[in-house]
Amino acid sequence: MKTSMDHPGAATNPRLFEIVDTSEFTKFSDEINTSETSTPLRIGLAGGGTGGHVYPIMAVKQKLQTAIGLSDEQFIYFGSINGPEAEICRSEGIRFKSVPASPIRSRSPLKLAKGIWDFLRGTRIAVKLLQEEPPDVIFVTGGYSAAPLCNAASKLGIPVVLFLPDVKPGWAARFIAKKAQIVLCSTSESHEYLGNTPYRETGYPVRPAFEELINESYGKLKTKAISKLGFSGDRPIALVVGGSLGSVAINSSILGELTELLEKIDIIHVSGRHDHERILAAVNEIGLYEHPGYQLLPYSDDMPSLMIAADIGVFRGGASVLGEAPATGLPLIVIPGNFSDQQLNAELLRKHGAAIILANSRVEELPNTILELIAQNADLERMRSNMWALARPSAAQQIASVIVRIAKKNEDHIPTKIHLIGAGGIHLSGIAEILLENGHRVTGSDIKDSDQIQRLRARGADILIGHDPANIKDADLIVTTAAAKADNPELLAGHARGIPIISRAEMVQKLIQGRQTIAIAGSHGKTTTSTLTTVMSINSSLDPLALIGGNMADLDNRNMVNGDGNLAIIEADEYADAFLSYTPSIAVITNVEVDHLDYFGTEENFFSSFSQFIERILPNGILLISHDDEGARKLRNNCNREDIRIESFSTVTENADWYAKDIAFSESSELTSFEIYMKGRRLGASSLRLTGDHNVSNFLAALAASMHAGADYSRASEIAASVKGARRRFELVGEVTLRQSRSSIQSRKVTVIDDYAHHPSEIKATIAAAKTRYPDRRLVICFQPHTYSRSSYLLDKFISCFEGIDKLLILDTFPARETEADGLSAKELLARLEMRDTLHVDSVSEAIDRVVNLLEPGDVFIGVGAGDVTDVPWGVLPRLQNLAWESLAVQKEERNPNN
Repeated sequence: MKTSMDHPGAATNPRLFEIVDTSEFTKFSDEINTSETSTPLRIGLAGGGTGGHVYPIMAVKQKLQTAIGLSDEQFIYFGSINGPEAEICRSEGIRFKSVPASPIRSRSPLKLAKGIWDFLRGTRIAVKLLQEEPPDVIFVTGGYSAAPLCNAASKLGIPVVLFLPDVKPGWAARFIAKKAQIVLCSTSESHEYLGNTPYRETGYPVRPAFEELINESYGKLKTKAISKLGFSGDRPIALVVGGSLGSVAINSSILGELTELLEKIDIIHVSGRHDHERILAAVNEIGLYEHPGYQLLPYSDDMPSLMIAADIGVFRGGASVLGEAPATGLPLIVIPGNFSDQQLNAELLRKHGAAIILANSRVEELPNTILELIAQNADLERMRSNMWALARPSAAQQIASVIVRIAKKNEDHIPTKIHLIGAGGIHLSGIAEILLENGHRVTGSDIKDSDQIQRLRARGADILIGHDPANIKDADLIVTTAAAKADNPELLAGHARGIPIISRAEMVQKLIQGRQTIAIAGSHGKTTTSTLTTVMSINSSLDPLALIGGNMADLDNRNMVNGDGNLAIIEADEYADAFLSYTPSIAVITNVEVDHLDYFGTEENFFSSFSQFIERILPNGILLISHDDEGARKLRNNCNREDIRIESFSTVTENADWYAKDIAFSESSELTSFEIYMKGRRLGASSLRLTGDHNVSNFLAALAASMHAGADYSRASEIAASVKGARRRFELVGEVTLRQSRSSIQSRKVTVIDDYAHHPSEIKATIAAAKTRYPDRRLVICFQPHTYSRSSYLLDKFISCFEGIDKLLILDTFPARETEADGLSAKELLARLEMRDTLHVDSVSEAIDRVVNLLEPGDVFIGVGAGDVTDVPWGVLPRLQNLAWESLAVQKEERNPNN
């Protein structure tokens, strides 16, 4: 693995911490590697009575094995010997322990008494079984057979994770919810039945065969499925499912009009085992069994293929439709059985425009309903998009990670007293806020005071200005910024006293340990993409922990979120190889364009670090990478990993996995609108408050990442129209209306913007966004170069990046960690620019004066750069406001000269 000494700048700017495999604080796994503990995890499973309780458990168990690495020996299933769970466990090779149980709710006094007796007896037996072989956590889906076990677990202090497949939980599930540490739901609409019990929406965990569908091209899957069934593909296909046992009413309705139906459509008819012989005999009698457009099956183990092949489906309202229909994008006619849970499941799909409901009492209308709906192709396609928008393909992964995290929650990896060197930095200040919220005592230091430090002090941190050995006090752990030099007095004192010292990135990895992690990297757009991902995840009830390299206007101007969910979102900065401390399960690379050569030294080293970042993605993880960026394409083409899935996003080509088309900006609404496609599936229309194609690309990356982490499209996309984005990313400081001249009655707005762009490509994108949002207006920019070396090694790109603006002021370089000897000064850069209407300014105060004198009514002014140039737009605005008030006063005096 590359260390700091691989870079030419290492001799003068050495790394504090080398990222090596033997480092005490590196390689904290995103998921818990159970082989590292002396006692392997033991997971209890419970839930029975129906297959609807058992199949979600099997889906999550498989994910615990494939993604987390657990073995069959680490699972114990507790259930009723008479339920389907016993037979399934035998066939799957899962250890099974019987706990007696029977329904408690009954109108029969004898059955009620037996239910209570079995509950008490089952609890006593379960206590004994759990004491003999205690699991670290029990995952349960409800059913009366699980109630005694969960009651026993509560008495023994064993945590219970409850999953609710249906919208409405039954009696047993409501009882178990009171004993559970957390309740996970297919839908948030279950919350009204749970009282004050904590819950989290995850979606329904589908079987791997369904989960894999979402990762393939829909068109190819459909063609393959139709061919497999032997249909021509020339006619619409209806899939009619009477349930695993068989619905006589549904089957009879189809049978009664079968001849007429087959004149117009092909039919896959899954009759159910109990009713199959009757339907088979009737079909043979009318001579349609060998019809090329009809297939009759008693049952199918390949429902994913059947659902992909079909254009419309007829189903009961069991819980599985909440996961399997969205995974396949199959529009449904739902005929709920005589159970309130099926009715509510159906209502959920209907409310989202993905299904229509046909009452059981009107089942004879089914054939005509099928034909009418198939005739309305536009309606059918809209239903398909709406169904896809409900898909939560990562539900099983999300639930599995929650189970493991709760099982290991008592392990404390972070000491109490922590000292931060560079506490006012954007990253470390966010870490400090999380530590404070988690009850740690935080001390720190920095070279100057700031708003971030003031915020930390207000929350109880002891932050001092200046570096001194006394500052570290009695710290148990020191966390340092990469900007600190090796001779920092606090670092030296910490080493001398034997206090563990770690980098900021390593501290982040400790905070996110045990969570599913999204790491967002790239030369540009990281902060906006991280902000969008965070807001989408919050809106989808994922309750993430997030650490971002900029304050979020949408979240009280903070750069962190300290959620308790299983998801962590990290802006993964490439500088000093910080992103090589992370081991994400989902990684995003927005683009790859050479930068930070003061550290990397060469373009080859820069790309090598990004390649190493890809190598740190966990096996079976996901890489989301731009299709439109040349550097990103180069990186993807050179990637040899076969154990991760790679998906692309694009605003240019439909060949990408995630694609935005028909991008348009509306001046009236000030929104950018577009259509979203995922692997050939139209998810729907979306709009974005942020301007520019580059922000649509950031949106796509954020949407893909958040959906892979468990968000659903509907809620992830709906929030985008209101997202203001990160602070200093094309941030509107304000607008002031000024008169054209002292004698004129006409007036126009002056718009003032603050932007963080400091790389030539970022500057180009900012100018393009300004031209889109404010066409036909004069554009004035004050740019401050960030570091002398960047002005030197990116000189050719700086020369052309300001095209299209009307006036350019260049403020003295913000040196950061450099001296003028490291590259070009602002004056030298200005001299190389082949532009008219340029001006050099020495200070922020001079820049404010010059800008105020230059601006005219109708102008757009942007302060551009990563340094203290941010003070220019915020200083210009109040000066313009004063001018406006003075102008109003003059107008008033001219109108009323005698007053």
